[in-house]
Amino acid sequence: MDPKDWIANCHDGLRPYAEKNEPTVAAMLAGSRTAAIKLHCTECMGGQRHEVKRCESKACPLFFYRPGSRPPNQAKREAPKGGFKKADACGDEEE
Repeated sequence: MDPKDWIANCHDGLRPYAEKNEPTVAAMLAGSRTAAIKLHCTECMGGQRHEVKRCESKACPLFFYRPGSRPPNQAKREAPKGGFKKADACGDEEE
């Protein structure tokens, strides 16, 4: 399906957002889960993209995967003190 066709047939509340973000629609149609979640959450919040981070619908199966959030089992990854060690092409650490 062409992104313009999808936009023409989408929910009225989402259409203004989708028209401005055609690349996101194209990515969703190409199979991007992230783009699909972004569009779903934006539609759920009445087309107001900035409201997605404020969503309080914890019963939604996508709640922990909505844009601007992090699933509870994924801690923010930080570099260890001293940084990461370099690895050669075989994966062995260099000294």
